[in-house]
Amino acid sequence: MKITPFKGPVVPERMYYSASDEDEADTVAFVDLDTDSPKVRSNGGQASLKVIYRDEDMLTLVHTAEEPQTVETYTIFPNKGVVILSQQKNEALIGPFGVMEMGYCD
Repeated sequence: MKITPFKGPVVPERMYYSASDEDEADTVAFVDLDTDSPKVRSNGGQASLKVIYRDEDMLTLVHTAEEPQTVETYTIFPNKGVVILSQQKNEALIGPFGVMEMGYCD
């Protein structure tokens, strides 16, 4: 995953990250980051995010879903070009589990 670093006091309007340079289908885009209602877009569709924390060095966003019970937290470090995803789910077949990923913005 890769991220384009942002140099400035305000979070950029959008950022992208992907699992690899070769597979554009895995690209995730964060849009409207400079608003109170940002969104995340991926090959799975688009979802609204809530801003949990924002300053010039870090932006933390959360997305929740009821089916399956899911919480996704994205922490973006725009000046460092890093995004961290923490995902927690309660799946009917396997129960609770979590995943963490770290990537670089483009």
